[in-house]
Amino acid sequence: MQAESSDVKFVEGRPQGSPHFSEESGKMELLLRLHTLDERFQSHPVLIQWDGEEMEVIAPIPLEVRGATPGEIAWNLLQSEMDLLNALEVRVDGLQNRAIMSYSQDLVREVLAYRAMLLQLNRDYMAMRNALEAMYDAGVDKKNARRCIRDLNEMMESVAFLREGTATAVQLMQNTLAAKMNEVMKVLTIIATLMMPLTLITGIYGMNFRYMPEIYWEYGYAYSLLLMLSVAIVMLVYFRKKGLL
Repeated sequence: MQAESSDVKFVEGRPQGSPHFSEESGKMELLLRLHTLDERFQSHPVLIQWDGEEMEVIAPIPLEVRGATPGEIAWNLLQSEMDLLNALEVRVDGLQNRAIMSYSQDLVREVLAYRAMLLQLNRDYMAMRNALEAMYDAGVDKKNARRCIRDLNEMMESVAFLREGTATAVQLMQNTLAAKMNEVMKVLTIIATLMMPLTLITGIYGMNFRYMPEIYWEYGYAYSLLLMLSVAIVMLVYFRKKGLL
């Protein structure tokens, strides 16, 4: 059945419920969910109603309604989701680049927020696909319903790809944190290694044996300091040659 109408009316309002399709007594109802990503992520219910003579689109935000059939209107409305996914792809790519350079609690919270956003998108797309499959099975505007289902499948694949991108960002942050911890541990290990021979020298000359020539030597103190400095310099040169510094 090809549901055609030349009279489409837009009404501002907020329909209730999840995406669905219903047809009763010649009246059709298709509820979709569109999304915006301006200052924050928002989900907007959009209801398309048709009674055989005129169509009515009810939504809480202004929409450019184009099409002569419910399926065509739905398909045109869903194209805005492609722009949303492109914008999300840019943002997720930015998260990955930032994750390579730094690790912070704010960045972790941002990545988790995007993961939750993508999960919501996947749920809404799946529900809309089920609604349009019901519309297709009912024989209502099958051509455009098929187009909508095809696009929603592509959108769900894009969402899955973006979720993998956020998982990659989390992994990159963990790698960045591990690399920073390794750098800290390397510095601490070098410091501890430098201190070991110095501590040994100090311990030797700290033993109060009676016969230790350097203790009564006029330059014994300067000699011990010079010895420790020489050992430290030799070890630093060795570490640098080995690429540890």
